[in-house]
This record gives sequence, C-alpha cells and structure tokens, in this order.
Amino acid sequence: DEMLQSTGAARGAWDQLASLVGMRSWDEVSARRDDVVQLLEDHGVQYGGEGSDEPWRLDPLPVLLDESEWHTIEAGLAQRSELLDEILTDAYGPRRLLSSGVLPPEVILGHPGFLRAADGVTLPGAHQLFLAAADIARNAAGQWQVLADRTQAPSGMGYAMEDRRVLAQVLAGLYRKARIHRIGPFFHAMRLALLDAAPPAAGDDPRIALLTPGPYSETAFDQAYLSAMLGFPLVEGGDLVVESGRLWMRSMDRLEPVDVLVRRVDAEYCDPLDLRGDSQLGVPGLLHAARQGGVSVVNTFGSGVLENAALLTFLPRICRELRDQDLILDSAVTYWCGERSMGSHVIGNLERLVIKPTARSSRGRSILGWTLTAAQRADLAARISAEPHRWVGQEPVDASTAPTVAGAALEARATVFRTFAVARPDGYQVMAGALARSAPTPNTMLVSNSAGAVAKDVWVLSSEPYALPDPWVHEGPAPSRLTASISPRVAEDMYWLGRYAERAEATIRLLRATADRWEDFHNSGGTTGGQALDVVAAALADVAAPGPLAEVLLEESRPGTVAYAIHRLTGVATSVRDQLSSDTWPALSAVERTLARERRRHVAPAAVEGAGNEFPPSGRTADRLIE
Repeated sequence: DEMLQSTGAARGAWDQLASLVGMRSWDEVSARRDDVVQLLEDHGVQYGGEGSDEPWRLDPLPVLLDESEWHTIEAGLAQRSELLDEILTDAYGPRRLLSSGVLPPEVILGHPGFLRAADGVTLPGAHQLFLAAADIARNAAGQWQVLADRTQAPSGMGYAMEDRRVLAQVLAGLYRKARIHRIGPFFHAMRLALLDAAPPAAGDDPRIALLTPGPYSETAFDQAYLSAMLGFPLVEGGDLVVESGRLWMRSMDRLEPVDVLVRRVDAEYCDPLDLRGDSQLGVPGLLHAARQGGVSVVNTFGSGVLENAALLTFLPRICRELRDQDLILDSAVTYWCGERSMGSHVIGNLERLVIKPTARSSRGRSILGWTLTAAQRADLAARISAEPHRWVGQEPVDASTAPTVAGAALEARATVFRTFAVARPDGYQVMAGALARSAPTPNTMLVSNSAGAVAKDVWVLSSEPYALPDPWVHEGPAPSRLTASISPRVAEDMYWLGRYAERAEATIRLLRATADRWEDFHNSGGTTGGQALDVVAAALADVAAPGPLAEVLLEESRPGTVAYAIHRLTGVATSVRDQLSSDTWPALSAVERTLARERRRHVAPAAVEGAGNEFPPSGRTADRLIE
C-alpha cells in the first residue's frame, strides 16, 4: 500500500505530512471531497467530448512519494525516454536494430504504428521523440515497473495540472506548508522545447499551435487546457492549409504561418493525402510539409510504433546493445507471441496472463485471461495462432493500492501512475509528479478512465526546504502570441456563443414578465392586466412553442427554451475554451447546475399537477423556477 508499510506504520512521506493534514474527522474528509466535486464542476472538467455527461473524478487525498524514491523513478524514466528516442531514430533511419537481429523486423515493420510514408521525416535537434509518457505501477515486491509506453499523442498533462490546482485550493493550508515539488517547471520546459523544435526557417519567433480532433474527443478538456496553459491556439484540421511547402492557419483575412504543430490526433489521421484517405481530422499535404522541413510536427509521425507492447520483451537487450546499461525501471514481464516458444507459453497459460494486442485501438483492449470461459480461451488461442506477431502475453502486475475516499470510508484501490518526460537539449526532463488513477472498486485490477477510474494527484515531497522560483520567469524578451487573429471556425463559434447567451437572457426576461403577471391576472381575462398577460404569453409561445412554463425553462431538447440555449452555449464554449477566461466556467457551470437541480425538483411534479395547463398552477412555483 502506498500509505502503509507491511507493519502497519505509515510510509515516510505520509508520516511527514501526518501532523499537517488537518482532517481529524470523517466530516472534514467528506467536506474536502465535496469541495473537490464543486470545483471540478465549476471549472467544467469532464472526461468525454461535447455532449458527454461523464464527470472527471478526483480523489481529495493525493498520493505521496519520497523525494529519494522519486529520484530513482525519474532517472529510470529519463533513461527509458532516451532509449525509445534511439529506437525511433533507428526505425526511420538506418534500421540497424533490425538488420543486426537485435529486434525482429515484424515488431517494427509489421506494426500499424510504423508509417512508411514518414520515412526520412526528422525534427531539428538531438531528439526525434519530443514527448514520452509511461504508465507505471509498484508491484507486490515493492519495485516499480512500466506497464505501457505512450508515445503516439500522450494525454493527461492538462488533467494533471488541473488536479494539482484543485487540490492546492481544497487543501490550501497543507499545500503551502508541505515541501511539494511543483509541476509548473515541466510545462515551462515543454514550452521552451517547442520553441527549440521549430525549423530553422522559423527564425527567432516561431509560431506554435495544438492540433485537436475537436470537441467530441474524449480528452477534449485536456487538450484545450494544455493549449490555454501554454498560450498556443487550439486548431482543428479545417483551420489549417498547406501551401508552398509550409503549414498555414486560416485567419479572417489572411494566412498565418505555423512552424510547430503539437498533434493530439493519431498520426494516420493527420494527412488524408499521404496517410488515411478517409480522415476528416487532418490536413492534406501535412506530411509533405514536414518532410520538406516547412513545419515540425510533434510527436513526430510514426512515433506510435513505440507503443507496440512487443517492444517490452526486447527493451532490456536493446538497452544493453545501444547504451551498455541495464534498465533502471523494468517492464512488466511480457512474452511476444511472434517468437515460437513465447507464443506456446502464452497459449498454454491463457488462464493466468493478461493478453494484449500489439496495436492499440478502441476494439483491441487488454484481456484478463482468468475471466474467460474455456470456450473463450479456445477462441482466443486460435486468434493468436493465426497471427502470433500481433499478440503478447503479460504477467499480471499486482499494482500497489492507495487510500481512496469512497462513501463513508477509505478503500485501498489498485493505482497506476502516468508519468511524462519532454525532450531537452541535454536529455529528458521528467514531470515532478504524475497523473495517478485508482481502480473504480477495491477488487479490480483494471485501471482505466473508460472503466470509471478515479484520478489522484501525486505529490513528491522534498526532504529539505528548497526555493520555489517562478517557472515562467526567463531571460530575454517575452515570446509573442502565435497569432493576433482567429480562424473562421473560432470566429463563428464565438459569434454563436454570444447569440445563444442573448437568446437565453431574452427568454428568461420574457419568462419573468409572464410569471410576474400570472399570479395576478390569469383569472382576469378582460382586464388590462389580463390582456397584457395574453400578449406576453403569446410571445413566449412564439419563441419556445406552447407548453407548461417549466418546460419553457427546463426542456433541453426543444429549441427556444432556456435550457436549449444554455446547452448550445456550453457546447460552443467548449469548442473555444482556449479563447475564454477561466472565470467563464464557474458562471456556466452554476447555470447548468441550477437547471439540473430545478429539473429534478419540478419537472416530474409539473407533469402531474400541470397536465393540460399552459402554465404551472402556482405563480410562486414559476418565480422559483426563474430565480
């Protein structure tokens, strides 16, 4: 357990903070949990794209690690990133690892992440792998192991910073007193690394943008948050165009150059001309521009080949071959089925291994062999035998547990850590922390966001006081914003953001006018007040269609209602999050929460009490709804 030793005593980091925690009762713990939920809602944090109601779950208790222990992890991650960088450089260069037999050719050339069209595409500088992420866990023996590498378009950095900011606010007293390594310097290093990655033709002021699949991506928040934090615009494929061997961003009246493109789109979808022809997410000619040196795309095209789980089998040998070193952090024991003896071992032990396809996809998830029936294992064995090079078997890692707030108790849940490293001229800088995720229940080994995992912040505690320099202070002139203008897509979304805000306000004003007159005049049809009520009621029906007043306010699927306008307003705001102040989100979230609360409170009673009526029977009810 990350908090307790086998003797039951607290580990060093937890013992160090015990006197500072300040949560001496379960009521205080519950209050902190409620504060976390409130802040995440205020900030509009979610997992899933536009239209998703999947909240981002964050535990109020961080995971604590000693600085001395973190130094070993940090060294191991830096070494691993450098090794993967050398493999990537070789795979799209001389390919000596393949010709010498150190690495079977099928592991590289037979993997869908290897893009032949990207052969020869290089980045300026010493490193071809710009950003590396690794999922690690502490095993039952207390040793850290790498479960998987993420090099295609690593996600989670934005969530890590948001988690840190939320806990720094909820646990403000503890956060100020504890000697916690900050993660801000990592993002400063990433910003400098992006400037360094620009092609020589970019000059002293390179232009940088972040390519997103769009607001429907499951990590849309993470992408927008990272874009806003780094100060670079968030662009979609339709915002970009390749001309004269360079990449340009469409603005309202001209094209503006883009020198470095941070892609959060899988490489094969980035260019429908040279790669996947049915993609609507990329930019035709982007690969050609990168090959000509007109733009640097990071992570570079083809880096997804490093996510091949079969590589875990060969990394120790490759590390000794290329670096004359042993791996500091071992990988989970992995058997590549493309090697005959390993394949036979996997098929003979399906009932106790984790089976993974070598290519990551939405349909190719890990299979826990002990959960399969005999018939399912036989079917899986046949699939492996048919294409052995596409499968690996992995010894299960009994990941360490961390205390997680659940209901009215703490539960020990399996926890996996996602770590990040960015290329710098002298090596790789590792984030002094991580995005941890705990299993949704105490008795499951599967830790993934799609399965309902709970996020946890990771605090690396220093043993001695140390200075906390501002990570954003640097010598020389301040780097300029990428562009002084915005793309037509962003301009249109900003226009509709304003229009839906206007519509919501106008409908609310009309609702208020109707409710103000209802109580006094709904039984006085011949009076002046009754006639006024008829006019405003007719106007309201014209805007939102006839129906109970509660529906005009709360029905999200009907155009003209307040809820419809707010739903559309939030949707376009999500698309342009990088353009908006962080103060926007608490206001939008408060409106959405109010509507949801009133919907739960009033829609069902209104369906019974007001059935057949144009408005609810009580003016006070209508007033309360509008408020």
